[in-house]
Amino acid sequence: MCNACFNDKKLKTKNIFTVEYTDSIITIKNVSCLKCAICGEIFFTDKVSEKIELIVNANKRLKNEISILDYNLDEIR
Repeated sequence: MCNACFNDKKLKTKNIFTVEYTDSIITIKNVSCLKCAICGEIFFTDKVSEKIELIVNANKRLKNEISILDYNLDEIR
């Protein structure tokens, strides 16, 4: 159920996830998600959230000012 509008209908799609960390911006493209059919609120499954966290944590070590990554790449260390 959508936390914003309480609708039950969600669509499978892909989206962009962006986070600001200290002096850097990390953007991840092509992230699988569920989107509310009524209000457009985005939801990530636990599995997707875990992978996002791995990607962000791996990228924090690089200390790039701006990073644009693809969710589907398996180069996470």
